[in-house]
Amino acid sequence: MSPATLHPRLAELVALLRDARIELLNVLNTVSFSDATRRPSEDAWSVAQIAEHLRLVESSAGRMLGGIVKQADLEALGPETETSSVLGALDRLRFEERRSRLPAPQTVLPGDDADLPAAVAALGETRERLLALIDRVNGRALGRLTYPHPRLGALSFYEWILFLGQHERRHAAQAREVIAALRGMVLGLVTTLAAATSLPAQAAAPALPYQAMAERIVAALQPARGERAILRGDARAMPELISPLRTALEQAGVEVSVLAFGPGVDLNGELGRSSIYVALPLAPETVVPQPEVEALNKWLDSAGGRQVHFHWTGITTGTDGESITVPASFDKLHLAALDADEGAMRHRLARAAELLRDREIRVATPAGTDLRFRIGKRPICLQDGNASQAAVAGKPLRIDKEIELPAGVLRVAPLEETVAGTLVIPFLRIGSDTARMVQLDFSKGRVTDVRAEAGAETVRAMLAKAPALASFRELGLGFNPALVVPPNEPAIPYAGYGAGMVRLSLGDNQELGGRVSGGDVRWLFFRDATVTAGPDVLVAGGRLAI
Repeated sequence: MSPATLHPRLAELVALLRDARIELLNVLNTVSFSDATRRPSEDAWSVAQIAEHLRLVESSAGRMLGGIVKQADLEALGPETETSSVLGALDRLRFEERRSRLPAPQTVLPGDDADLPAAVAALGETRERLLALIDRVNGRALGRLTYPHPRLGALSFYEWILFLGQHERRHAAQAREVIAALRGMVLGLVTTLAAATSLPAQAAAPALPYQAMAERIVAALQPARGERAILRGDARAMPELISPLRTALEQAGVEVSVLAFGPGVDLNGELGRSSIYVALPLAPETVVPQPEVEALNKWLDSAGGRQVHFHWTGITTGTDGESITVPASFDKLHLAALDADEGAMRHRLARAAELLRDREIRVATPAGTDLRFRIGKRPICLQDGNASQAAVAGKPLRIDKEIELPAGVLRVAPLEETVAGTLVIPFLRIGSDTARMVQLDFSKGRVTDVRAEAGAETVRAMLAKAPALASFRELGLGFNPALVVPPNEPAIPYAGYGAGMVRLSLGDNQELGGRVSGGDVRWLFFRDATVTAGPDVLVAGGRLAI
């Protein structure tokens, strides 16, 4: 559904629904999983119950509206001839004001077992059905269709949609109040405990289950008997994985060659005899020689090979894409990410790709980012963890043949000429300098102006030294629920594959099918971004919404 094709009355109501949903999800994104089910008092709802109530209301209203549309003769209604706004139709009720409590009907009361992630996912489904219904009745005289609300009296079709948007805003404000109350309670408890006790020492990180990790890589590859694989390991980074992985591959009928880094390695010869290349974790000081990078790229492009990238914590960065100390807890995080439900991720990745195509995409953040672009027919890379030969066969991009484990990201290079707006980077390290609140203005995919609270000249010098970075590179959306970290965690696990993480990159995008060359690339990560495609919300305030 495109707002440009909707009748003006429906277009403004769909915009209200979208904005209300963004506001709600932004609020829900600020509550921890443990606090989501807590009530600030006996007579108050938890945040999870608020979300469940909204699901029940929108589901019930959607079924009711679908019913009256089914019973009505849409042709007999005739076309809608009025274009005046209906946004003020319920102003007399002052519904969005929370001056008094409005008791909910019994049928939409949430239970004590309300689950926030389940409610948020179901809200996405109810909204999709509601928008489909709106699209179906577009252009008809919907003011003639009415149905009574149990508290507000008879409402027209337009007023029911208006009610749903205002109702969601009312409860977003309620959720904000609940979260504030819970934080006040926690602050008091922490202050009391801090006076009486000290924190225990951090437990040592457990040994990793290398056998299970090896089996997971082989399961992703689904190798055929007789294939030949290269294991590229580093003796200074996770050497314990090499032996069980070699054994697991050999048990699957694969001939294995283990290659180290250093002189005397005949990579070209090995690649010519192989169909699988597994890149295992590297020590920070290990650098893959450029001729080897070029040989691997040529092999992927022309020889039908496929790679598994098993970087583990080696591509952990800060939000500015620069290196950062890796928390010990990230091993456990990555193990959970390996076991994430790939079927569910695959479904959501495909749905996101469908929504992005042929629509204007907008990325916004509270700090001021507001970028818009389109992707046209550009290929979309969906990293879903399937590294089988059948899965990569015929894929157009080199990165489609570089399968990441853990999985869970969508990557696409926008059409360069469509990228316009402002990118705000709160924190950007450049060598020994740090720029803050950097604002890059874009027109036709190129940086046209640089501003910053601090470090603007340093940013300009970076762009002059690496001209590719003055071009927008790609949009990346994370989908792996196990790679989500708390908002106060400065480290970003596995290149931003966590569900709801948004990666906006600068630089060379040829590997994505783009036209920007030059070699240089800079990743930038945003925890609190909102991404929309037309009227649909994909990410709201850092929370995946599809």
